Amino acid sequence: MSTNVISPDSILIRNEWVQSEMMKSVNESRWFPYIGDSSDSPIYRKNTTMMPGQTSTRITFDYLGNLTNRPIIGDATASGTGETIRKFSNELQTQKYRFTVDYGSDWLSAKVGEGYSIDDLGMRIAADTAQRWSFAKDQMLYDTAQGLIAPRTTKKAQDATHIIDVGSTFDWNTLIEIETKLATSQYTTGGTRVPLDPVRIGSEMDGVDYCWILMIDQQMAQSLKQDSKFQNIVSQADYRGSENRVFKSALGKIGQLLIIQCPTFYADVEAYTAPGWLAVDSTVVRTGLRQYKGNDPKTALWTGNVGFQASTAARHSRGIVLGKGAMQYGISRMPTVKTETRDIKNFLEASIEIWVECQKTVLTSENIDYQQTNFGGIDYGVVAIDYTVP
Repeated sequence: MSTNVISPDSILIRNEWVQSEMMKSVNESRWFPYIGDSSDSPIYRKNTTMMPGQTSTRITFDYLGNLTNRPIIGDATASGTGETIRKFSNELQTQKYRFTVDYGSDWLSAKVGEGYSIDDLGMRIAADTAQRWSFAKDQMLYDTAQGLIAPRTTKKAQDATHIIDVGSTFDWNTLIEIETKLATSQYTTGGTRVPLDPVRIGSEMDGVDYCWILMIDQQMAQSLKQDSKFQNIVSQADYRGSENRVFKSALGKIGQLLIIQCPTFYADVEAYTAPGWLAVDSTVVRTGLRQYKGNDPKTALWTGNVGFQASTAARHSRGIVLGKGAMQYGISRMPTVKTETRDIKNFLEASIEIWVECQKTVLTSENIDYQQTNFGGIDYGVVAIDYTVP
């Protein structure tokens, strides 16, 4: 009886390596706690399978509105008075992303000369390509939340529909103001809308709580940390607790706001010229939130735009508040790694390929929307917080 042996450089082995490295990268991602397989999570992830010959896949996300009908009192006729269930949905269209790493001839020759096996080199290749995708994916989520990326479905930037402008002050009182405006639907930009659904954190064992996730950048965090009232209250509170220790860089939980300090985006070069770019336009050195210069974020220069550094216009930070179902993340084909040698195995290149896309949740009503607290046509689970850097 013969036994089939899979060569270490086979596609099956490489895919096993990359899956392992991808899991490590996912667990290290700042976005990891926010991604789940239902609309109860800030990022609703949905997987599907591409059929042979398909060049993309459309993934449908369905939502049901709340019932609002009045009760029927006593023996009054109930037949024919039932409320129509409000249905909302939208689509996400995946596309192919590839990231390549060129190891050149020196690296390959050195590793072989040092006695590295193909297994060792394969793990290194998987780690490098998985890290590159993890960087791009994390920045894609930051850019999507800030209203900058143009998803394939719409091919235009998803500008923020609702903004709270806090001016040039960001302190304890600002947090109370943000919480109040989120609860009562008061916005600098954007009309009346249903408040964001808070995200459930914790567990039955440790205690369950509900909150909005407020993500702020370094300069917003600096202003907040320098506020004496914030310092006094946070120093007396066990704000991390067992229910939210999974959230990286948590500064505190004030009322219904869980405050997360995010890193600042850094690009290798200023490579793109206007909001509405694609994920492929970002040369990511460090993932994080971007700032903008100018009065109108739709036309302003953002971090990474050509001319941003030289601009003397007013600088603004954009924080984001996430509720349930804020963004959608679709995967139609899991990552695969391919390697290619040339010049009689003197040069080595590796590529990771994955079919994905993400976008803010902007729902379309399939029958009727609410009259005053609209669901459709707005950022369902994201509110922008704009701060003028003094």
